[in-house]
Amino acid sequence: MTRVTDLAQTALTQLQIQQTQSQISDLQSQLSSGHVAQTYDGLAPQAQPLINLQNDNTKITQYNSSISTALQQMSTAQTSISSLISLASNFETTLVNALNGTNASNMALNQTAQSNLQQVAGLLNVQFNGQYVFSGTATNTAPVNLSAPGFTPPGSTYPSTPNTAYYQGTSAQPTVQADDNVSVAYGVTAASPGFEELIRSLNLAATTVTTPGAIDTKRLQEALNVIKQAISDMTTTQSSLGVSQGVLNAVSSSHAQLLTQLQSNISDIQNVDVAQASTNLSALEITLQSSYAVTARLSQLSIVQYL
Repeated sequence: MTRVTDLAQTALTQLQIQQTQSQISDLQSQLSSGHVAQTYDGLAPQAQPLINLQNDNTKITQYNSSISTALQQMSTAQTSISSLISLASNFETTLVNALNGTNASNMALNQTAQSNLQQVAGLLNVQFNGQYVFSGTATNTAPVNLSAPGFTPPGSTYPSTPNTAYYQGTSAQPTVQADDNVSVAYGVTAASPGFEELIRSLNLAATTVTTPGAIDTKRLQEALNVIKQAISDMTTTQSSLGVSQGVLNAVSSSHAQLLTQLQSNISDIQNVDVAQASTNLSALEITLQSSYAVTARLSQLSIVQYL
């Protein structure tokens, strides 16, 4: 009877050793990878919650990536608009001086205006990551072409008439999907009133007669009136763009907080508690050594002990 009991004990001990070895192997794998399991099957019943969390994390990350790109494009636009407002303010001063007596005859006004026109075109044809910022949704097309058919200097009837024939983009503005139910239009086109007015004012000045004794003061005054309106409208455009930036920054900040929580929840399910796993591993190794000792004792029993 004792013999049968010892054989049963040996079999039980061997089974416990195998189970302990398997548990030790699992813990060693966890500590090596940092993950509780290498497959979703190993995480049941937490597999589906983990998949849901990971999908949400991917979606929110993509939203924030799109927002980041839009904000960088808007920042590029803001920089250009600031430069355009500065250029317009400086030229406004030039026009005021030109209207003072016969100054226009001595200022190379036409050449200065023409040079400024080229600068304006360059600022409105700015790109971000190879895409034109002021072209609406036609981001592969330069928005301003001062040689475009139909784009001619204003006539001599005042007030002058707006002309956006230089514009090669679309009227539609780009939008960014910032959240499931939040879509924000963030673009501004080169055909916007402030930009058209700036170009028109410079065109007026570039084609003003400045010959001594024949200075076209009416045209210069129209150029001054138009550029004042341009500065006002560009400032409004810049403010509106700033509002859109504020909305996107707020959404992005909310997303960042959500991502922190999502990633924490994912980590709680997916990642191993290193301290706890190490403690469990040490305990199992002790158990395994004890099982080895029991097996050794049982194997040393001789047939004499059973007689």
